[in-house]
Amino acid sequence: MKDNNYPWLLLSVTGLGVILATLNFSTLNVALPEITNHFHASGLAANWILLSYMLVNTIFILVFGKLADIFGRRGMYLFGLLEFTIVSFLCGLAPNVWVLILLRALQALGGALIITNTTPLITDAFPPKKLGTGLSINILIASIAQLIGPVIGGFLVYHFGWRWVFWFNVPVGIIGFIWGLFTLRAVPGRAKGEKIDWPEIS
Repeated sequence: MKDNNYPWLLLSVTGLGVILATLNFSTLNVALPEITNHFHASGLAANWILLSYMLVNTIFILVFGKLADIFGRRGMYLFGLLEFTIVSFLCGLAPNVWVLILLRALQALGGALIITNTTPLITDAFPPKKLGTGLSINILIASIAQLIGPVIGGFLVYHFGWRWVFWFNVPVGIIGFIWGLFTLRAVPGRAKGEKIDWPEIS
């Protein structure tokens, strides 16, 4: 693998992760009324389907950023991609709305790992002169996924049911994980050997 090709190969891996994380929001917004009707869920429960993901994702982005600095970004990114994919499959099997809310919180952990490591992986791979191009393409992929998400969500819900809004993530995640295993290079954590600063309770 030539060095000048690697940044673009890496971008193809992180692009799949960005597509997963972005489509997860926009497709679910379309499917939410169908999910609420299916489970006969209250408005509060319906809100928590979205909020559980957003809260956990926001909190753990900070934590996982430190872990990636210690243990390396390749492994953390691939673990996040795999976890997100597995939990997406389980979300489609949820027997009730509260299990779905719990699974959404677990799914957010994988999403946080993907989001936390995407930009640093691109920054490590691209030379300074082409870094702006790499980051711009990454943003472009996210924007396109955001735009087509409602269309995909509506199509899946109408033709196959709300569960496929989650199961749609599975093949994309599997392809991204396998491709990442063969493509991503190991990058040592910049804070290797450091410890996590756990809060002290007096």
